[in-house]
Amino acid sequence: MYFGPIPLLMIFLGYISVVPVFIGSLISFYQFFKTNERFIIFQGVGYLFWALFLLFTAYSFQIKLSSSLQTAFSLLVVAEYCAILFVDSISRESFDIRKFVVLTFVSGVFLVSIFSSNSMIFVTSGYGEDFLDVSELAFLSFFFLLMIGTCILFYFSVMLVRKAPKNLRFHIFIAFIGNLIGVVLASISLGLGFDKIFPGISFLLVGFGQLIVAIVFAAQPKLSYVLPFKASSLTIVETTGGIPIFSYKWVKKEEMDEGLFSGIIHAITQILNESVKAGNINEISLDEAILIVRRSRKYPIACILVSTKSSKSLRQALNSFAERFFKDFAPNFANPNEMEQFSPATKLVAEYFPFVPEYD
Repeated sequence: MYFGPIPLLMIFLGYISVVPVFIGSLISFYQFFKTNERFIIFQGVGYLFWALFLLFTAYSFQIKLSSSLQTAFSLLVVAEYCAILFVDSISRESFDIRKFVVLTFVSGVFLVSIFSSNSMIFVTSGYGEDFLDVSELAFLSFFFLLMIGTCILFYFSVMLVRKAPKNLRFHIFIAFIGNLIGVVLASISLGLGFDKIFPGISFLLVGFGQLIVAIVFAAQPKLSYVLPFKASSLTIVETTGGIPIFSYKWVKKEEMDEGLFSGIIHAITQILNESVKAGNINEISLDEAILIVRRSRKYPIACILVSTKSSKSLRQALNSFAERFFKDFAPNFANPNEMEQFSPATKLVAEYFPFVPEYD
């Protein structure tokens, strides 16, 4: 079947745009199988549904079938939910219910408008060819749905730029450009009707913009941990006398008296054990920081991690690090004053905390 130049170009670029988004999905799934981090699965599934949306949209234009286009729009709703899940999972300890309430309301309005009668129409191009389109009301609800994800992802990108350490600025900038292309410019292009001038331009912007973001996050996984917390130091203390035996700093400019810090932790632990008798400290919350503590059941050794916030990733990493440290350095605990014998633990920090960004 022959299609005029405008529909034909729209179809061709629609199919082409599926490729980079699908590649981005594969990259995300590959990262998930390596790291098993939940935010990556949200990213991968989101990209997959975006790819399916683009595929079904292009296919709908080709066969001129309204039910196929309605299916495509339904897939987009799932992709929008994945975008919010992705952002919240790497910027918060829990999901923001307010975003889901707003998205659910807008999605409901969008789906009702899409599946209502007369939502799918046929228009004639300047070349005399009919092609499938949506009514103004359906397009407006579609645009509002896109803008929710656009605003959330753009705000997320801006916050990354603001809070990223210097050694991650290049990757952050490239990711920002990717989101700018694939999210912001694509939405602007669609809203202003640029597809009528250059059919399929919004498809291409989405496809290649999202591929850029997927590649950057895969190349530098630390980007995903800039917003949830800012870990500053890890100190290991001999609890009997409050002696610091090992210390590692992710925030290089911060200065801390390790001996005084260890002594305070030791004193607080002793006081609470004597007065409250409720066991050892696991976490201490301060106004602008939290101390996560993991103690050995067999040795008088405790690992103390200082961060702006607690997170599942930090707690799991500290648990794994502590178990390995207690096992590998157990023969050295008899002489805790010789700190140099614990210096190889730096390699363990790199092994168990590879995702923690460092700040100059």
